[in-house]
Amino acid sequence: MESLLAELAEIEPVRHRPAHVAVADTIRSRIAYGTYQPRQRLPAERDLAEALGVGRTTLRAAIRMLNEERLLETVRGRAGGTFVVDRRGRGTKRRIARGSGQQMREAYEFRLALEPEIARWAAERADARQRGELRELVAEMPTSISTYRALDSRFHLALAVVCDNRYALEALRRAREEFFVWADGFFDTAWTPHHPNVHTSTHEHAEIAEAVVGGDGERAALLMAEHLQRSADIYAEIIRTGGL
Repeated sequence: MESLLAELAEIEPVRHRPAHVAVADTIRSRIAYGTYQPRQRLPAERDLAEALGVGRTTLRAAIRMLNEERLLETVRGRAGGTFVVDRRGRGTKRRIARGSGQQMREAYEFRLALEPEIARWAAERADARQRGELRELVAEMPTSISTYRALDSRFHLALAVVCDNRYALEALRRAREEFFVWADGFFDTAWTPHHPNVHTSTHEHAEIAEAVVGGDGERAALLMAEHLQRSADIYAEIIRTGGL
């Protein structure tokens, strides 16, 4: 599984942008698929700049950009650093809900059109190593809402890696990034791994993975469509009622 996740981490969006914008996109992606989790401190500036292959001035400009978007927060002082903002459970759910109906509809229309095909292609194209790593990935059980979010993103993006279509991977990555910029505000920190929605989603991931591992593209596509429709219905109800 480690090699599949490493492959996922290395495939960053490729666009012609200023360097600091590209770095901000990379960090935003890692927040979206859970490499950097809420309240986590990012690596030290020197280490992060070296890992990303950019200068510290470029990195600082990217961090300023993400601070302005309220995805990151930089704290000064001995215990300071740059932290991922925890947008969950902040009492803003009704405000988010009022402006999110169209975003939710567009996100799920797109995902329902694309991800069943990703699952089908993954079932047709996965090699032995990838099949084993997918099984390992869905065997991981979330221990918190943060790890649930991370595992959810890793699963969906891992299938996009396995399907071996870079356009599909880039499109899905972009859709998830933009969706969770606002949708994370709905997650309540009181959620546990035993929450019914968490349990059901985890079980559905395992079923989809088994269809992919078994090479059954038709079943993988059907299960993915059902999984996404259930998720869309949950978010529609969240938006209707203003919170979880």
